[in-house]
Amino acid sequence: MKVGFFLIMLLIVPSVLYGQYPVFGDERRPKGNIKSFMESCYDTSQGIKMLVSKNKFIYDQKGVLIERIVYDTIDSNKVSQKVSYIYEDDELFEELGETYRIRHVYDDKGKKLAEKYTSVNSDYLKRYDYSIDGELVRMTSYNSKGKLLYSESFKYDDQKALLKLIHIVPDSSDKSFQAIYTSDIKGRHLSTRVYATNGYILYTNKFNYDFEGQLNEEIRYNYSGAFLFKKRFKYVYDKAGNWTLLANKNKTSSYLTIREIQYN
Repeated sequence: MKVGFFLIMLLIVPSVLYGQYPVFGDERRPKGNIKSFMESCYDTSQGIKMLVSKNKFIYDQKGVLIERIVYDTIDSNKVSQKVSYIYEDDELFEELGETYRIRHVYDDKGKKLAEKYTSVNSDYLKRYDYSIDGELVRMTSYNSKGKLLYSESFKYDDQKALLKLIHIVPDSSDKSFQAIYTSDIKGRHLSTRVYATNGYILYTNKFNYDFEGQLNEEIRYNYSGAFLFKKRFKYVYDKAGNWTLLANKNKTSSYLTIREIQYN
């Protein structure tokens, strides 16, 4: 489904520099015929549960995302924002929140060509380019005045798994980098090696997965291969094979994410 392609790119591409998994759950649609799901993430580093994120995602009968409800982190029952997802010809045309708007443009094959973000505080435009095989090979982002903010180029292996990412920020070598990936036969990243623009290695990440294919360990090493830190992810699954509890722990912090799923 074209909508599925957009959601996958939205969730995966922005996170490649920082690893494969955010600390606040993953906000990906659970498996099966679902009506909605809610993810509530708590910071448990100090021994108490402090709410840092709470979102509810609502789907139509075809399993298409139609609304996201964002809750206040102080009063967890108070809605701070509702986001609507509007479609045209089964393609996501607009993501409309109370404080921002994102519009999308596609080609006749359903590939996303552009994304325009508008809010009170910032605006940007992203453009996407593809190979003749339909793979995303380049993304460029511009501000409201047309100035290039950054660009990303992508290369893939023979199994179409991401092999290389080059992130370039104009006039900023500190924010520019190159990442090299190794993947298994299922396309899951096993390791990432990140280089500075001068070719020196910055760090290496290695990833392990559980029996459900979920990331359960991320280990980082510095430029010389010395251990830096380890993140562990532990899950509780329901009968449908969807996780309903995620504990994310490392040396200095810990988070607990609870996912409530409503099935049709």
